[in-house]
Amino acid sequence: MYTGRCAGEKFMRVCVLFFSTRLKAVFNIGAALALMVGAQAWAAELTPNVFSIALKSLQAPETTSLSQFHNKSLVVSFFEPDCPWCYRQILMLNDVQQRCSDQLQVILIGTQGTRQQLQNELRRSKTLLPAFASSSALLQLTGPIRATPVTFIFNGQGVKVAELKGFAPQSAILDGICRAQVVP
Repeated sequence: MYTGRCAGEKFMRVCVLFFSTRLKAVFNIGAALALMVGAQAWAAELTPNVFSIALKSLQAPETTSLSQFHNKSLVVSFFEPDCPWCYRQILMLNDVQQRCSDQLQVILIGTQGTRQQLQNELRRSKTLLPAFASSSALLQLTGPIRATPVTFIFNGQGVKVAELKGFAPQSAILDGICRAQVVP
């Protein structure tokens, strides 16, 4: 004979099984979301900020940290020896630095040449801009440099806001700087 107590127990077991399965799914989704958020935060900590990078100067024997430029927009332009467009870019960036020195810092990054070749290129352009040799830490942030000139603009917190491939006219540089100064 069928009693109410047995039916109640059976119903209770089915309910517990049903809800425990649902709770496991909810906890699994919650755990997955927590792992994703944690992984993003962890990846953000591992990704270097442009201001945490130290580079070897092409104008002096020491290594310099870019942290001295923190809270300013940073214009990073890659150049290489015997590149006529790089030469023109450096001349234009000299002018931008002189006009906007209170808002930004322009730095040059030499690539695809020996230290001597890069220094000769700087002497030829008569620049006073800080110039550094490229590094793996910087390339991790910018990605590989396939052609020069290429210019990156970072905001005062070190976030890349613009990438300009080839010769960038002054208007494009100034537009990138304006975007860098907009706080998200």
